[in-house]
Amino acid sequence: MSIGDTENDSSIDGHSIDEVTIDGEQVYEITQDGDVVFTVYFEGKLDLADYTDTDGTGNHHWRGYVFEPSQQLSVGWLYGGYDGSTDDEWNIGLYEWDGEKPTTRLASRKAVNSRFAPHEINDDDVVLSAGQQYLLAQGRDDDQSGSHYKVDSFDPDEILADFPFESWEPIGGDECFRWNNGDEEFVIDEGDDYDLNSNMPHLGIEFTL
Repeated sequence: MSIGDTENDSSIDGHSIDEVTIDGEQVYEITQDGDVVFTVYFEGKLDLADYTDTDGTGNHHWRGYVFEPSQQLSVGWLYGGYDGSTDDEWNIGLYEWDGEKPTTRLASRKAVNSRFAPHEINDDDVVLSAGQQYLLAQGRDDDQSGSHYKVDSFDPDEILADFPFESWEPIGGDECFRWNNGDEEFVIDEGDDYDLNSNMPHLGIEFTL
């Protein structure tokens, strides 16, 4: 039973579905015979530092992670940042992924020189579909400076348990995808291949269901 199927229904399969506010946050409460069976939250914020330790700074090439939502998500914020001057040109972006490379750029923002800084997706949120893979990545323009803020290795299964994701890659939790080149318009120059590298950027996203 997906949330998308229940938004306009008061009962499904004998369960009552109500929109309520808990601690100022709007959620779905699923009840049966007056008892709350489970609660589904509208919002989620993934911060990789919640699953591991932070690990200083290092490297500048485009780096990121691929994930696949298990249901539709609406992303409003990207999180990341770099260690450098305010004059450096860094970017953070969200892209569709075809299994080998990023294709459509869904959002791109100028990153700022701060660890895990919020970067709002202006205008409309970016809607992600279940079954489609997406790349979250950041990097610097070739002629600039600065380094990624990093995190240590983590267990991707913990992320999958906490968020509506079907998969997270690289699967080991101790590497990220890396490209040697990049620019502000797209993650990689056409034809560039990625490799896997242990300098993992401290990234995240914030979304609603």
